[in-house]
Amino acid sequence: MAAHSEATVVVPPAFIRLLNYCFRELGFFVADHDKLVIVVILLFTMIASVKIAFTPQQNDIRTGSSPVGARSRSEMAVYNNYFGSNGDPIMVFAIVVAKDGGSMARLDHMGEAVKQLDFVTNNITYDGQSFYTLCSDFCDINEPIRHFYNGLVMNVNSTAEYPISTTFPIMNVFGKDLDLSPNFFGVRTSNINGSVEFLKVVSYQLRANRPSNWTEYDLQTYERRVIAYFDKEMKSDLLTIYTFTLTYASDEIVRAGLSTFPYLGVGFAVMTIFSVITVYYSTSKANQWSFYKIVDAVFGCVCPLLATSSALGFLFWCGLPFTSILCVTPFLVLAIGVDDAYLMMHSWMRISNANPAMMKRERVAHMLVDVGPSVTITSLTNFIAFLVGFYTPTPDIQVFCLGNAIAILFDLIYQITLFAACLSITGNLQIQKNSRTVKVRQWSNVKSEEPSHVLDKYSQWLANKFTAIFLFATLCCYWFISIVGSLQIQVVLSPDKLVRADSNFVKMNYYREHFLLVNYTTANIFIQNPGNLNETPRLRALNQLIESFESYPECLGANFSHYFLRLDRIWVTVSYHGELMGDNVYRKSLLDRWRNTADSFLELNVTVFDDYSPFLDQAVESNYESLV
Repeated sequence: MAAHSEATVVVPPAFIRLLNYCFRELGFFVADHDKLVIVVILLFTMIASVKIAFTPQQNDIRTGSSPVGARSRSEMAVYNNYFGSNGDPIMVFAIVVAKDGGSMARLDHMGEAVKQLDFVTNNITYDGQSFYTLCSDFCDINEPIRHFYNGLVMNVNSTAEYPISTTFPIMNVFGKDLDLSPNFFGVRTSNINGSVEFLKVVSYQLRANRPSNWTEYDLQTYERRVIAYFDKEMKSDLLTIYTFTLTYASDEIVRAGLSTFPYLGVGFAVMTIFSVITVYYSTSKANQWSFYKIVDAVFGCVCPLLATSSALGFLFWCGLPFTSILCVTPFLVLAIGVDDAYLMMHSWMRISNANPAMMKRERVAHMLVDVGPSVTITSLTNFIAFLVGFYTPTPDIQVFCLGNAIAILFDLIYQITLFAACLSITGNLQIQKNSRTVKVRQWSNVKSEEPSHVLDKYSQWLANKFTAIFLFATLCCYWFISIVGSLQIQVVLSPDKLVRADSNFVKMNYYREHFLLVNYTTANIFIQNPGNLNETPRLRALNQLIESFESYPECLGANFSHYFLRLDRIWVTVSYHGELMGDNVYRKSLLDRWRNTADSFLELNVTVFDDYSPFLDQAVESNYESLV
């Protein structure tokens, strides 16, 4: 009977013993060198964090959101190879509308549009070069605007008996048909002669290959000068001009990312106030409240931010690009890191209450042994979850997940060293203060106040077999719904969601989706192996290819298709329209149909390129990669 009355000693597994030993030794080291630990870690934080201030945000707008294996990447390479582009070409799109919301088909408004076009193509320069000295293949792409204006001028100056035709979409200029549809949108024509009665939007395009001696920075500087002129320098009482370039989109995304930092301050303030209040409540119940608890509560919120700053700075020193999506990382780590601080503070409070005579060194060691495994498991779980995301095929998601994973790992290290050192110092001061006072209330006095009967009932419910079966069935339903829902998600990047609401980019995108795309969307078809077109079968195959693209119900017609022939390659553009062209999901389905048509002519080696295909391709494999 005596043997049964003795407590059975349970020996923990070897791994747990090793873990406890490591945390105990770490606790002894931190307690013995708490001030040194704080100085060293803060010094490292300063050195790492300084890199953040000197690292500009970089966003790969074209391919950052597209999976590495996306088809658009090879299509873009074919496009650049055809035009001999040295990297990304110069691409500036401008949308011109009347300030009064009226028609652009008025003589003075069209005259102002031509004036601004002439100025920006001739007078906006970088490195001594203007658009007309840079362009090679697309120098005349805006000529329909000038010819239409000349037609308006000639109509005003001509007699009523011999007017000049300004019809749409085809305008006749001295016996030559001129397609206006790439530049004019939101057009209403006369039922009598087809002439333009109302014109909502005029579009400029500035396309040119980047000079071989220009870097990416030079290209961006030139595009920023064009944007700055239209947005800030242009003085016009008649027109408003909205611009779009990849450089401008990147700048607006950076501006949106920087605007989140004030919210980080608000979140930190709210978290700190909540932390102080809850710490005050719990320590007051245990008769352990003091000024030093405020320091612990505040530092518990500061520590995750220091860890995030040093982690991101360390990654930037290692060459990781500073993308705007990393601006979210401090919010995530703040929420995760504060939980660990609560565990450590509560453990310190329990240990201090159980053995007030315990020395500081032993308290720190006991605290880390007590909560170290829990803090480590939760942190490593989050670390591994984000590390798995690093292996997704999307570059921006890779950067985001890697940044979060390393920040969480740094937060774990900071919690068990820096925050533990803080608790060591404030705890030692509290011990010295308590040695001069007499306690009047113990933790055991307040235990009876807690609703233990509720916890007892809840524990019994959890231990019930029916509860286990019910929770397992619920979990299976949850998994099923999650898997089905994940496979049905339409992953579409909306440009409006990437920038601030007050950005001109939002207005530009409105006109682009509701006027430009629905009226004129172009498929760039590159035939890389046309063969000998003197052979009837090859010529027939080429004609069948183009007819296949022109047979789409959305096609504007064969009159709007254009051939550009070279000895070994052919470039064809086929134009489309439709009310749903501004919808990204519909455009993705149309892009897939184009690709299927191209794939059916393998002998011609056909590639289809759309300027927006890298953004549409973000959905490729994303759902399945996320599920795995």
